[in-house]
Amino acid sequence: MNYAFPPAPVVTLEAMSSNPFPVRRIFCVGQNYADHVREMGSAPDTAITPEFYSGTIARGKIELKVNGQIRQSADVGDMLWKIPQIVHFLSNQVELFPGDLIFTGTPAGVGPVVKGDVIEAAVAGLEPLIITIG
Repeated sequence: MNYAFPPAPVVTLEAMSSNPFPVRRIFCVGQNYADHVREMGSAPDTAITPEFYSGTIARGKIELKVNGQIRQSADVGDMLWKIPQIVHFLSNQVELFPGDLIFTGTPAGVGPVVKGDVIEAAVAGLEPLIITIG
């Protein structure tokens, strides 16, 4: 088929450790989005867990380690905007579809990372997400 311009490639993340999860769009609703853009350097090396597998998470430890050292630690229940509220608000602004990811910001402790740092993000009950800054 001929296109007016080349279609974007399908970007996928590993989901549940084996099945590709096609990423459609990413929405960043955290207040410190610019800081996170500066910190991010590569795609995740491990699986994400789609909400339809985990259900809505209302409580549970959320933690971020950099090179094995805890940098951030809190409870999902302490978020100012609860996960269902975020999804409700965003879905009133745009139509959400499978493959849409919502980044919510993080607990206190945001700090710089450098090339080669290994970051492990974990939410109780889900597989950890591990990335290496490239």
